[in-house]
Amino acid sequence: MGQTLQVPIREVYLTSGQTRKLKLGQSEVLVKHAPRWMPALGARPAGATVRALAWIGP
Repeated sequence: MGQTLQVPIREVYLTSGQTRKLKLGQSEVLVKHAPRWMPALGARPAGATVRALAWIGP
């Protein structure tokens, strides 16, 4: 039937600049504005936890 359950992945990167979408070949990358403190802890587990709590909200 040609149907699949796979969902295309859209990569999202945080920046202190403006939000914008970039096309790289067939894929689309979202560069999203975030406060300066969000990417401060980088790729460490603590950074991922802080960002997750911030996106969830109060």
